Amino acid sequence: MSVLYLEYESGERTKRVAGLSKSGAHLVVSAPIWPTFYELAKREKPYAIAIDFSQAPSHVLETADYLAKAKETREAAFYLLRVPDERFEAIRRRLPQATVVTEAELVDRLVRHEEEARARAREKKEAALAARKAARAR
Repeated sequence: MSVLYLEYESGERTKRVAGLSKSGAHLVVSAPIWPTFYELAKREKPYAIAIDFSQAPSHVLETADYLAKAKETREAAFYLLRVPDERFEAIRRRLPQATVVTEAELVDRLVRHEEEARARAREKKEAALAARKAARAR
């Protein structure tokens, strides 16, 4: 399972990705450029999408809106970073399911997502082991 992180290429992006990597999540990084971001989203099937609004916020809003409506990604959690104040209302109207977060808040949320995913995987593994034991006992 992965997190799709969209931000235009910049010197800051490398630092930001390094900070987000501390969450333990598998990050797939791309610029919000069509069709690259969509092809990545279809292939990776991310459980969360984090989008940085620090550059070209109008274009990034269109990208986020597209992903929020696409069949492959509409169930993903949407996290928005560095949203300009003047875009806040437009974003609230078009992306009501999205959460505006800071980097630190995003890292915390991703850590929780990862812990929950590990717990679910452990439960599945234990259930499969119990099923095998029950099958052998018969």
